[in-house]
Amino acid sequence: MPPTTTDTTEVVTAALRQHPEATVIELAEIAGVGRSTAAKCLAALEAAGTARRVPGGRDGGRRVADRWVPAKPHRPADQLSVSSSDSDRPVETGTIAGDAIEDGTIVGKGVRASRLAKGELAALVVDYLSAHPEELGPTAVGKALARSPGAVANALQRLQVDGRVRLVGEAPRRYRLADD
Repeated sequence: MPPTTTDTTEVVTAALRQHPEATVIELAEIAGVGRSTAAKCLAALEAAGTARRVPGGRDGGRRVADRWVPAKPHRPADQLSVSSSDSDRPVETGTIAGDAIEDGTIVGKGVRASRLAKGELAALVVDYLSAHPEELGPTAVGKALARSPGAVANALQRLQVDGRVRLVGEAPRRYRLADD
């Protein structure tokens, strides 16, 4: 019988306690699980506040692997879910330079923003454009919303096709909320 999510999380947690400051690959080998499984468990542990990622930084032009250390728990490990099909659970994304938004709240510099559900980015973009009547590009909107400018550009193009925003400048692209 394959191990359950709770068993896997407990194994990764135990490996982390025994080997603090280990990388995901090292912890996966110690726990006897796959690298992606260990990474998902560690992300869930980090979200729960029981593990903390220490950025590895750079060594010349080469990126050094992040290290993981145990942290004080906020909720029990048996309440964690690392299922990749769990779409309503916030999934962490890359670090954001500047202020970040997590669950709709600005939380400060260097914090990770949660993944949005389908259509949520478009709603955020429309809300932002309605509050800012000037012509704005995807980079400015993305920076303000702490989201990828590419994802914002895609959302703006879809909103333009739907008639909710209007393209007012080609190079560089500038958008404004459509007149109702």
